[in-house]
Amino acid sequence: MFKRRLELIGALDTKEPVSVVKEVVAHDFDLAPDSEVQVQRHVSKLLYTQVASMNLDNFVVRSHRRVVEKFTKPEAWEKLSEADMQELSQEVAGLPTQLERESEDAKRFDLLLLNLQLALLKSEPAYERLREQVVAIAGLLEEKSTIPRVNKQMTYI
Repeated sequence: MFKRRLELIGALDTKEPVSVVKEVVAHDFDLAPDSEVQVQRHVSKLLYTQVASMNLDNFVVRSHRRVVEKFTKPEAWEKLSEADMQELSQEVAGLPTQLERESEDAKRFDLLLLNLQLALLKSEPAYERLREQVVAIAGLLEEKSTIPRVNKQMTYI
């Protein structure tokens, strides 16, 4: 997930600003983003939060301390260079965090949406198939509108 989010940040960074990604909104946004810049900022904030929650005393994290410390500073996320993306992908992506673990279903859904966003940005043929999967899931969720957490998201569904 970390690497796919990095890929999304990179894809948005090279894209001409248009308002097409706002159609593909991750379920954890409080409000639909108005632009790719807002999506990019949101994803950067998610990744920053992950890195900032890494315990530098953890023996796995300790060997990557220099890079982790570099990206625990918010200003490091303002504009990621290609070298920054490489460092994050190769050294930080797989490190453990102290964040609460998401359910496997939530992770799968997030990954589906990340793949959908990337397919849309890159005009890949997989977009239609992924879009149909999201529509199918939304249809199933719509049937569960009596569940408070689902009902709260009905405008997106």
